[in-house]
Amino acid sequence: MGMNFPNTPSEGATYTSPNGAQYTFTGGVWMQVAAAQVVMDHIQSTPQDMWAGFQTGGEFVVNSKVDGSGDDVFTVGDNGAVNVQAPTGVGGVFRVTGGTGSASTTVQVNKPESGDYAGIMGLTNGLLRWLVQLGDSTAESGSNAGSSFFISRYNDSGGVLSTPFQITRSSGSIAQAPTRVSDNGLGAAHIWHSFASVLLVDYAGPAANNGIHLSNRNTSPTTTNQILFGWVSGNAGTITSTSAGNTSYGTSSDVRTKSNVREATQGRALVDALKVIEYDPEPVLRGGELHVPKTVEGVEPGDDIYMGISAQQAYSVYPLAVIPPNEAMPTYNADLRPGDDGFMPWMIDYSKFVPMLLANVQENNKIIDELKARLAALEGVT
Repeated sequence: MGMNFPNTPSEGATYTSPNGAQYTFTGGVWMQVAAAQVVMDHIQSTPQDMWAGFQTGGEFVVNSKVDGSGDDVFTVGDNGAVNVQAPTGVGGVFRVTGGTGSASTTVQVNKPESGDYAGIMGLTNGLLRWLVQLGDSTAESGSNAGSSFFISRYNDSGGVLSTPFQITRSSGSIAQAPTRVSDNGLGAAHIWHSFASVLLVDYAGPAANNGIHLSNRNTSPTTTNQILFGWVSGNAGTITSTSAGNTSYGTSSDVRTKSNVREATQGRALVDALKVIEYDPEPVLRGGELHVPKTVEGVEPGDDIYMGISAQQAYSVYPLAVIPPNEAMPTYNADLRPGDDGFMPWMIDYSKFVPMLLANVQENNKIIDELKARLAALEGVT
């Protein structure tokens, strides 16, 4: 490109060449003060536009049109910051494709120093909504400390709301904050599933596999709450294991949570009203309610005899021990039968019958003691 400087410039006059270079007339000569735009090889062409890369001042820019009148789709600023933006009317696409061979293809986000963080931000109209973050203010002081993984969410103004997910690098532990969401009027923490489950573990592995395996690798505590059940007012129960290999299932029964405490008088009446039945399970459930009998150490199992209580009948006697289907669940359907996807059976908490059984035994013991005393009195009569 030819230069066409003015013929009679004055001191301090400026001139921009056709290739974008800027000059100032100083001391009788033209001095270049800004770099030229260097049009590079075409990167990609389409029937409508030609993409071009060129350098303006201290920036490197890839524009959607060769004359620079399109959108700056790729920019490297003079401070090293990189910006990628899709052209107007085109969805944003960022793709990393590996070449042939065995080398892995990666997108690397490098955290420069201990105590800093690197991340990927998700924005809406320039306002932060999500941050996937590597590291925080915790320094890498050894023993795998620092550089943990976080996912944070932000409000409509771009301010941080919470960090609902975190993986600690040193221990591998996963922390999921109790962020509460709502669906169909049912509060569910963290995860919403079609069955209104907070967490659903669904697998089709071999029968020998563990569905959920909870293990405390720290041998110092003698007792561990493997699962803690809570309610708005506090803890409701636990599944506890000990270093001796014992497991306990605890339900809250603190007398301080009870009022109008009195001696039980309905134990026998409740026990007599419950009907214990023998039955054959439906084919789709066979082996599901009880273990499947098998030969053990050469001893053949006896006949399968299933015994239990009808949840529907028990509900008319002692509803506190029965868990009927929750009709408020979005997947509830009273017409479903056993074996249908989404079928919700009536259930029983058999542990709720223990107090009435104890009351019945105590009542029977009193009667036995009275009969023994009367018998002793009769035998003592000559």
